[in-house]
Amino acid sequence: MAGDGGALKDINEIKSQFRTREGFYKLLTLSDSQQRGGLPRGPTASATVGPGSGPGSIPGGGVGLVQGPGSTSSSNAAANSAPAGFLPPVRVSMVKLQPEDPSEDSERVCFNIGRELYFYTYTNIKKAVDLSKPIDKRIYKGTQPTCHDFNQYSATTDSVALIVGFSAGQVQYLDPIKKETSKLFNEEVGECIAWGLE
Repeated sequence: MAGDGGALKDINEIKSQFRTREGFYKLLTLSDSQQRGGLPRGPTASATVGPGSGPGSIPGGGVGLVQGPGSTSSSNAAANSAPAGFLPPVRVSMVKLQPEDPSEDSERVCFNIGRELYFYTYTNIKKAVDLSKPIDKRIYKGTQPTCHDFNQYSATTDSVALIVGFSAGQVQYLDPIKKETSKLFNEEVGECIAWGLE
């Protein structure tokens, strides 16, 4: 019995870093992830995988997905069922653009609430975002967004690449400005997604 308890402890141990054939994964603190610029902003794990590292590689950079031990069932359950009276978690991604007028900073912000994904223009901290005028709004029926990230390296005022991970495992590559680019990848559950350098 004592030996069984020790074995269970090893299985349930949360690893802070590990290596797989897809790449090296490391758990980042909030400050670490913000210092790395293009990585997710939040106390989550992150990874980067080089471009062309498997089927469905996306132009403009690699994609990082983290699937921690035992995350397939626990993250699906957490994403699909919230206790009564609680709001679903909100995820936020931002990208800074080079505006036509150099005196004004311009950013794009994406956030999701439950199954809804919103995309807005964010000018500066002094001017609030007009929530009645989204650039793009998407409502997903079968699954919900769990993570998303902009490609910081290829963003322009005319085109912004956004990658979205879903609770059922799909990964969607889309451009909320052009609205003509949309591809679906992956079939494994991802908890965190980020663009990587080429």
